[in-house]
Amino acid sequence: MLGHKGAVTDILFYKDHHLITTSLDGLVKVWDLQEQCCTQTIANHRGEVWGGCLMRVTPQQQDADGEEERWRLVTGSTDGRVRVWRLGEADDPTTSSTNNEITTTEDASNTTNKDDLCHFMGTLIPPPNVA
Repeated sequence: MLGHKGAVTDILFYKDHHLITTSLDGLVKVWDLQEQCCTQTIANHRGEVWGGCLMRVTPQQQDADGEEERWRLVTGSTDGRVRVWRLGEADDPTTSSTNNEITTTEDASNTTNKDDLCHFMGTLIPPPNVA
């Protein structure tokens, strides 16, 4: 599968048939391994993307319906920013930045299609006492 113009810096497997790659070209790409194609390209960083991490978010309270587990993709770049993405949850109001899950800023300009796997949540902001 070809797609990045720079060296691939990280490869993450997600669920059954998705692969997420980060690259020195500043892009994050989502691949469908069954179809063997790129299904989403994220151009949100302003520098080389050096890595990513998948993080499982467990519900604070398990409800009677057994809430489905949620996943986050966290990417870091030479632009000095750490970005957080919801995986598979297009418009879930319970994951907005207002619930104190993360502290975010700007970046509403990165729009995604509801069919995309990754949906932008925000940029992590360190507290003022951290350089």
